[in-house]
Amino acid sequence: MTEDEARAILEEDNDDYAIVEDERVIDTSRWHIHYAMIVQHKTTLEYFMLHYSRGATEYQDVGIENIDITKVKPKERIAIEWVAA
Repeated sequence: MTEDEARAILEEDNDDYAIVEDERVIDTSRWHIHYAMIVQHKTTLEYFMLHYSRGATEYQDVGIENIDITKVKPKERIAIEWVAA
């Protein structure tokens, strides 16, 4: 995946990839909000994690910055959740 493809996905202008996991906030700073999301290429079935940031205030350019692309694969995990008895 190229940075241009990732940017097109984030701007909802790419039909070659399906969103597997919607964007979620992973960190914040004074000037940026950092996000991550998982997408899958529809032809090759490869998965990619996109890390990126957007400006945190209305006075900043709200465009997408610092796109980092990592090829990933799903891994099943079992978790225990504690509930009231």
